[in-house]
Amino acid sequence: MNTSNNSNNMSKRKKKSPLLRILTLVVLLCVAVFGAIIISDLVAKNNTEDNKGAEPEFITIKISGDFIYLDGEQVTLEALANHLDTEYAKGDFPVVSLINDTENPSDYGVYNKVADLLSEYGIEIEKMLPSSDDEISKISTSDEV
Repeated sequence: MNTSNNSNNMSKRKKKSPLLRILTLVVLLCVAVFGAIIISDLVAKNNTEDNKGAEPEFITIKISGDFIYLDGEQVTLEALANHLDTEYAKGDFPVVSLINDTENPSDYGVYNKVADLLSEYGIEIEKMLPSSDDEISKISTSDEV
């Protein structure tokens, strides 16, 4: 009689055992997947924080008439050159955006001086030609005299 009780107990244990094992494996698999997601998010956040310092700096140079504006402040050509020198000395030269004001178009001479200055730092900008209304076009040539 003792052997039959033992065999009944063993068969009950074997029947419960696969269900318990499956539930245990499912729980462990879920914990592993969620743990991997959390770890990958933490690693991704650390990488983005490290790369924030690598973003380039932007400066905007706007030319309006005879005036030069650096990030919204009016500056002279010499002050602009000094600013660019200090940025170049730091090693990380900023990305430069050159804007020609459409309401008050820039003087071609000032624009070309800024273009020459930027070319010293490796930024090539096409020079502006004088318009037909400029004084230089009103100067008579030798065949018109």
